[in-house]
Amino acid sequence: MESDQTAASLPRQFLRPLMCLALASGRSYGYQLSERVVELGLQPIDTAAVYRMLRSMEHDGLVGSEWESSETGPRRRVYELTVDGHRAAARHAGELAALRDRLDEAITTTVARRR
Repeated sequence: MESDQTAASLPRQFLRPLMCLALASGRSYGYQLSERVVELGLQPIDTAAVYRMLRSMEHDGLVGSEWESSETGPRRRVYELTVDGHRAAARHAGELAALRDRLDEAITTTVARRR
């Protein structure tokens, strides 16, 4: 059975952690964030899902936003991590690193058993 996810892409459940990590590098607007999370490994996602997540993160106190003028078009909402958002980004980075280590160990163990 073929999945809609490629082997190199992460599932959608990683959206919030990756958005925190993407925003840890600085302020951004929604469309730019959707591009960043794809660069970080999430499968291409609907931009509406990014905006829903941003609203959720803002509700949870992880991001703040403000309207900013754009030189190339209409004003756009720009998002930035709050203090709690930076803490969440650091926590997510640690959790993702631990997950990576567990996956590496599982793969190494599986390959070793096959030999």
